[in-house]
Amino acid sequence: MLGIILWYFIGKYFADLADDYGKSRWGYGILGVVVYNVGQMIVGIGLFIEMDMSDSFEFDFTDQLSTALVGLPSGLLSC
Repeated sequence: MLGIILWYFIGKYFADLADDYGKSRWGYGILGVVVYNVGQMIVGIGLFIEMDMSDSFEFDFTDQLSTALVGLPSGLLSC
């Protein structure tokens, strides 16, 4: 649920910024959401590979709250 709310605000911010510069609101709004999700995926895959190589699987990937708390800053920083 938190992700959907963040998608809205990220898309709105990118759309407003695109409108200020005379660009396509929808295109840049969707691009902002895509960049957020790709940033989360890259960090998640990197974290998984690092934990696999070091044999320290102490992170529970089935726990959605902890997974969201790890992905949240990485997605926001990618935007």
